[in-house]
Amino acid sequence: MRRTQITVLLSALGLIASGLQCFAKGPAMVKAAEQRRCWIIDQNLPIRGRYILTVAADAVKASSPTGGYTFICRAPDWQVHCFRDSEKLEWQGSLDSFDGTRLANPTAVAKKREAPAKFMGGKTIAGQRCTAIMHDRGALSITCAADEIKVAKPAAEFVNRFYCLTDTGKIPLSSVECRTPQSAGKTILETKNCRQELVAANIFDLPKQYRQTKTMPQVVFSLAQKDEMSGALMDIGFRSSIGKSKP
Repeated sequence: MRRTQITVLLSALGLIASGLQCFAKGPAMVKAAEQRRCWIIDQNLPIRGRYILTVAADAVKASSPTGGYTFICRAPDWQVHCFRDSEKLEWQGSLDSFDGTRLANPTAVAKKREAPAKFMGGKTIAGQRCTAIMHDRGALSITCAADEIKVAKPAAEFVNRFYCLTDTGKIPLSSVECRTPQSAGKTILETKNCRQELVAANIFDLPKQYRQTKTMPQVVFSLAQKDEMSGALMDIGFRSSIGKSKP
């Protein structure tokens, strides 16, 4: 066999080997492309219950395991979407029209909570380094915000609006209200766990062809809860009419 033929053969074998290597890596490369690293934050808000936050620099997803509803707020428009998969129902609105109090009361006034802040030092919450900040909004509020969870300002604003907290520009991991900076306070927000994980790249995808509703409570409350409230209101009306004399 001539030297040129041997060279060609070796080159061909090299190309085949490279192709096989790429083929073997292919699924792993595809899998990596279908994932993104996010923060998974397991939190409890005593007045509303447990939430699982999935946080990226450009998007936030807040899911209620017991309530069955989900919020997503993401770049580039930072619209707030609240939806219930079981009923294929969705509410959406602008960030500046969103407030956690509107989950139960659609007439509540949405606002960004801002107040003069005082640095209270560093603290560790759920293994994460935080900055403790004290605000005075009539009652003293001390919020610990995560230093290492880097997000866009609208992402932090969404979470603080969601929990009805003073906006620190960061993701809050705990908050208490207290009479004095030294006294034990009432828990407003607590974090059970905070970690980074690889999640599906489409985790922040929005639902398609869901029925639209004008108020958040229509999504936040399940059909059973709405039926129960409707029945209670009818019962109150029925009872109030008993004993009334005819004109």
